[in-house]
Amino acid sequence: MINKKLGEKSLQYIKDAGADKAFYHLVKHEKVEINFNNTSIGLFRTTDHNEVTLKAIKDNKLSKISLTNLSDEEALRERAYTLIEMCEASEEDVNNDISELQAAECFSSGPEKADKDKIYMLIEKLLKECAEKYPAIKLNESFICFNKVQEHFMNSNGVDFRTQVNEYTISITYAAKEEEKSSSFNGIFLSVAELPENLLEFGGIRRSFEESIDQLNCKSINGKFTGNVIITPDCLIDLVTIYNNIYLSDSSLITKTSLLKDKLNKKVASDSLTISCSPTDEDISNKVFVTADGLKTENITYIENGVLKSYLLTLYGAKKTGLELRPTAEIIKVKPGEKSLDDIIKSTERGIILGRFSGGNPASNGDFSGVAKNSYYVENGEIKFPLIETMISGNLYDIFNSIEDISKEVINMGYAVLPWVKIFGVVISGK
Repeated sequence: MINKKLGEKSLQYIKDAGADKAFYHLVKHEKVEINFNNTSIGLFRTTDHNEVTLKAIKDNKLSKISLTNLSDEEALRERAYTLIEMCEASEEDVNNDISELQAAECFSSGPEKADKDKIYMLIEKLLKECAEKYPAIKLNESFICFNKVQEHFMNSNGVDFRTQVNEYTISITYAAKEEEKSSSFNGIFLSVAELPENLLEFGGIRRSFEESIDQLNCKSINGKFTGNVIITPDCLIDLVTIYNNIYLSDSSLITKTSLLKDKLNKKVASDSLTISCSPTDEDISNKVFVTADGLKTENITYIENGVLKSYLLTLYGAKKTGLELRPTAEIIKVKPGEKSLDDIIKSTERGIILGRFSGGNPASNGDFSGVAKNSYYVENGEIKFPLIETMISGNLYDIFNSIEDISKEVINMGYAVLPWVKIFGVVISGK
């Protein structure tokens, strides 16, 4: 149960201490978690964690503080005065602000309580099927948990939002091992509003296990060539997140290092690419109804048919840059194409299927170089073998402009919905 009086008192204490503007954010997280590994179901536990974040702005100076003891009213009052002391030591910036008044609303999604019996059933079934069909797969510390997250956003402008998002998270860490051979560790992380009937048939888990077993017999390729890369959904989410960070976010636009700083409503990617932030879509279980700034989120398409339609800015970033604010959250959906993954592979003369990319952060212009992990070599339309000791290099802006195909199949991770994307012109290096 959300206690509105706690928020009202907190804001009043901050204002009484001398703040011009005040912000309050409460998070109550209840979790039911069942852990398992390769041999058995282990720990069952229920936990809860409560935290309040308070912000104050005085003379355009911002301070922030968090606390977990919500019952000590005197400590809350003392923290309000601490905030003002911190403001005095902060740097003045006219762009520090809180969200404007919006109509008060309550939002909720997901099942009301955990189905513990079904969680146990799913884990037992997975362990049994792995032992029978995939004995080479070794499950490391894994879990299924039910999360109930309640949040309350209030500020001195009159904002009052309450949200409750209930969801299951499925986390499986695994590797394949046979005698002296072992694959690299890999992980699956999915969010769902409703538990599936069989984990192996859900979210690409069976395919991932089979690929891990394949990767016990990796081979290297000789030399260097320029070819195709088919990016898997698991890898695509990482690349899109990095792309957003170095081209579309606060930091790169404030410092004007982004290659896309003057590209709004201009073509920045291949015509076939459409990407949206979809924090409240029906097929998303990990919904986000309110931003960290206390703004009601929107579902936005920020790249449409290759044209940049919006930046991904916070309230501060929008004020600092003077660019339009579209309050959203990075729950990413990439529009699928019309060709099957099988046909995309068959049309590939030479290249790789990129399961995971391991490398440092790209340069501010998007240049990257790193190791292709959990990947396969493709030649003459056929998957030949899993790869080892293979490097790829290129530029993020360039690869988003070098899309040849997008699959009609997608993987719904609960926090992203993504297809396979085939690009051309990537430098691939073996031994």
